[in-house]
Amino acid sequence: MALSKNIPLKNLVFTEKSLKDLIESLSEGFDPSAKDGLRQRYSLHISEDSDTAVFVDEPPKHLGKMLENSIENISLRFDRGKPTREIELKLNNGNSSHWNYIKISGHDEDWVQLTHAKINKLLSNHKSNSGLYWRFHWVVSVVLIVLCVFLFVRLGRFMAGKILDEQYLKVYSVLESFVGLVGVFVGFALLLYMNLAYPVMEIQTGPVNGWRAMNRRKRVKPILWFLFVAPFLTYLGDLWKMIIIGK
Repeated sequence: MALSKNIPLKNLVFTEKSLKDLIESLSEGFDPSAKDGLRQRYSLHISEDSDTAVFVDEPPKHLGKMLENSIENISLRFDRGKPTREIELKLNNGNSSHWNYIKISGHDEDWVQLTHAKINKLLSNHKSNSGLYWRFHWVVSVVLIVLCVFLFVRLGRFMAGKILDEQYLKVYSVLESFVGLVGVFVGFALLLYMNLAYPVMEIQTGPVNGWRAMNRRKRVKPILWFLFVAPFLTYLGDLWKMIIIGK
């Protein structure tokens, strides 16, 4: 009886070393000295971009060199007979969660179970912070949009108070809902950017300036700090005015 085990790959970060460890572990069953009577097929496909890819039909002796450049996706398929053993790996950099998995199957049930446990243990060392972000994604979305609306409305009131006289301030109060709507659009745009900064799958190979997700996180963190600190500073400013006026 055949047994099949699937391992969905998400909320993981792979470096050159961890990719090398994973591919080597999945390729262990390949026997280069196997006789012709043993059916055995192996294919490893590594794409750097839409125009550049490397393909090999047996486990490479210098795998590290193949992982030195920026990588967009990796696919590996290995199967052999007597008894049947099959492994398939799909790994895509970004948020394509449906195309990131490892499938282990075969008639040797003990081998399937042991390989499944071994790979799961290996993957547990490469968890990313994206899991926490996606787990509370709806909370982050609501808070982010509310903060953007709050800051845009408060900024609009401040600027209107400095520039407009009392007559035009009444007109601005009518347009304030439009300013809040702009805040909603900015919040959604920032949220889409954060989705790219915290992908379900991240491959960190090649030059550091090519690690898109990590570089996006560096850019978005100061903005997030400002969004969360600004309302608190605004509250302190309002409290200070109340104290001064009270005096």
